[in-house]
Amino acid sequence: MPYVHLGQGGDIIVWYGTIVFLERQVISLAAHPKRRRYNLEQYLTLLRNNEQRLEYDHGEIYALAGSSANHAAISANMWRTLDDALGDESDCRAYMVDRVVRLSADVLVMPDVVVTCEKADQDDAFFLDSPRLIVEVLSKSTEARDRTYKLLRYQSKQSIQEIVFISQYVQHVEVITRTPSGWEYREYGHEERVPLASLKMTIQVSDIYRRLSIPLEKRTLVPLEIIEPTDEEEDS
Repeated sequence: MPYVHLGQGGDIIVWYGTIVFLERQVISLAAHPKRRRYNLEQYLTLLRNNEQRLEYDHGEIYALAGSSANHAAISANMWRTLDDALGDESDCRAYMVDRVVRLSADVLVMPDVVVTCEKADQDDAFFLDSPRLIVEVLSKSTEARDRTYKLLRYQSKQSIQEIVFISQYVQHVEVITRTPSGWEYREYGHEERVPLASLKMTIQVSDIYRRLSIPLEKRTLVPLEIIEPTDEEEDS
């Protein structure tokens, strides 16, 4: 059985044909040249025997190393904001970090915050099969994967109606919402209100960054020059 523990300096050391990786990097535990692959039972054993967040993708395990203080605080603020907005009477529940979302039989992930409105996903359920809203706090080492591969996976899960990306470097929130005509993208900055259609609520960007010294986003509008095609280009 693979064994995971924290080494000196916060690095995570993994035995059983795997490698050492640095804080906040996402590296496959099967990245060793031998490319060991794991079954779901082995993944669950690893997950339940250490405090590390682990994600499973077709036999490979990806470890999300310890987050920064701002990352953890933003996740907690977002969870608290959603939980307060949902209230005591809502059928939906917000969870932070410790739940595994099953996107398919071979892909299991652990978002920073997730909201589900299905009773079967709540209480002591370890796996969430019907998440409605997903929140990812972006890190430099994980942003590319979150915005590409994981975003496509989230969009392919029919129960997921909304995906939220939150920057930890500037006050900037992105919301991707499923609509009858496709996916709609919107972004929000400091002091703006963020509508979450999937939960029929609106939250404040300022609440997400509460008590944090995160700089405001500075947006620069670049004039768009529209060049009309010439007659020759139209004919070609």
